[in-house]
Amino acid sequence: MKELDSYLTLEVKQRLHDMHEGKKDIPEDGITWVIEASTTKDQRAVRRIVQQVISVFFASAHQLPVRKVLKDFKFSNGSYVPAGNVICVPQQAVMRDPKYYDRPDEFLPFRFVREHGDGEDDGAIQKFTDLKPHFYLWGAAAKPCPGRWYASAVMQQFFVHLLTNYNFKLADPNASLTFTYTTIVFPRPGLEVLLQER
Repeated sequence: MKELDSYLTLEVKQRLHDMHEGKKDIPEDGITWVIEASTTKDQRAVRRIVQQVISVFFASAHQLPVRKVLKDFKFSNGSYVPAGNVICVPQQAVMRDPKYYDRPDEFLPFRFVREHGDGEDDGAIQKFTDLKPHFYLWGAAAKPCPGRWYASAVMQQFFVHLLTNYNFKLADPNASLTFTYTTIVFPRPGLEVLLQER
């Protein structure tokens, strides 16, 4: 992580310098996107930009990509996106759409467990590792995460261990649990969870 931080710090400093000098050959990638989205002096601090880039890269590793619109585009329904805008899949809206998920705002612990055990897919999200147009956790069907089964198995083992061996509570019951960056919902950094061994 220190190597990544060092590399990004140098890269962000160079990009900020090049942008200030008006250079035109600046790469159009996630680093530039975060810099361009940072509009105030505090947001333009190198340390903050590096932290934002790292958090977006890690948190969005399995998200559909964010794209910068290079030329004006008009959809068949009349929606218009001007050049320079950033677009991405509105994951929170899709993941909470009652058209796809029964009671989407409730925690349903067996939401991704096959109900019938017969292997039949009734069109609903059945397994955590499935790829569906309305379930973007593992990326798009063209380039899904190749390690999703391993990640799923590790998470299951991790959560089973924690849930069977510990009691949990928030250090501050009124603390905000998440924050949103564009259309992505992240766990809030610094949120303290207290564990008590059973």
